[in-house]
Amino acid sequence: MARVIENRRWHIASRVFAVILMGYLFANGVGLLVSLGLPLDRVTGVVVGTLLTFLIWGLVAMWAFWVDRTRTVWLGLIGGVIVSGGLAALFYFLENPS
Repeated sequence: MARVIENRRWHIASRVFAVILMGYLFANGVGLLVSLGLPLDRVTGVVVGTLLTFLIWGLVAMWAFWVDRTRTVWLGLIGGVIVSGGLAALFYFLENPS
């Protein structure tokens, strides 16, 4: 019984760490993507992206504990960070070609 409880503790700790680290990176990547991708002036885009970051991070935290497998949480967040960061970098380099 103690092994099952210890195993669950590691899964919960892993999900919390995934949300704190990868969820933060994913939410900020999407916020950056929104601020660069929307046809708004720079200040308004940054404000909208920042406000959206808090919403996304909360949704990621809820999703991480809703999913059945810890591996799915990690792979989903790593994929999301790669995609959102890559698209944000693409938008940045298209906007600033030099």
